[in-house]
Amino acid sequence: MDSSKGDVRTRRPALQDSLQLGTSSASLLTSSLFHSFGLVLINPFLQLIRISVLAKETLHRGAAVKCARATQCCVVLVISGLLAACGGGNRSSDQTRAAVPTVSQFSGSYAFSASGSDPADGSYFVAGSITADGKGGIVAGVEDLNLGSGVDRGVPITGSYVVDPSGNVTVTLSDGTGTPSFFTLPLPSGSSVVKLNFNGTGTGTLQSQTTSGFSNVGTFSFTLKGEGEGTVTGSGTFTANASGTFTSGNENFQDGTYTRGISALTGTLSPPFDAGRGTAVIGSDIFSYYAVSQSQIILAGLDDTTLIYGTTTKQ
Repeated sequence: MDSSKGDVRTRRPALQDSLQLGTSSASLLTSSLFHSFGLVLINPFLQLIRISVLAKETLHRGAAVKCARATQCCVVLVISGLLAACGGGNRSSDQTRAAVPTVSQFSGSYAFSASGSDPADGSYFVAGSITADGKGGIVAGVEDLNLGSGVDRGVPITGSYVVDPSGNVTVTLSDGTGTPSFFTLPLPSGSSVVKLNFNGTGTGTLQSQTTSGFSNVGTFSFTLKGEGEGTVTGSGTFTANASGTFTSGNENFQDGTYTRGISALTGTLSPPFDAGRGTAVIGSDIFSYYAVSQSQIILAGLDDTTLIYGTTTKQ
């Protein structure tokens, strides 16, 4: 009996040595990792491990060894998780950098129009078409401007553009002779219509231009607005045949106190030329037009004495 108790007393120091060995191994591992990676959370975690191990001194040698090994595994798993989290953050950062807008996201053909008031020329309207190359260049374009100083018809334009990190596009246009014009807008998506600021003095819209399916034959409705003797408003419909001549139509028009109503509207609608641009005569008013899609047209008046513009929709 006494011998048995003596064996127990003899084994206790050995058990404590094993426990201390396991704790020491865990301490060495975590200390090494702490010095390598600067993880300040390891020391508190290590203290918890030591308390846990010492609390189980009554376990036999094999259990102590297993506990020490489990402790080492836990430490390794914690460190691995922290390192994986760091790696995940880098991937997230890479994705954020990849999402920054670039000039390549603004490419193709676009139709635009804007109206406003300029200190030098008074009220104006501009409409046109541009082609962006996806590299920061406006490689082709044409525009019509109705200004207080006169009308510029079918002016060829080129230019450049930039896209900032917030996704705003600034387009600079030049006809090679006068002061360049510019407009700013959010980066457009698909066929959506976006609002633009033109030259800091006007507002308008821009959208992707698709002219391949457009035909000048059919029935169209239109609306007009602008300035003449007073405020200009107008609306109506017309039907054009294969030659572009109106076969029927009607119009209600008002300029200040002047009004007219036409039940047999005459006129023509030409096929589109380059950049989807064509010409239209609606009653007594002459326009250039820009086909935006199979069913939509922008009208830009070409009368020196009246600022008139509008839209036409194919029915």
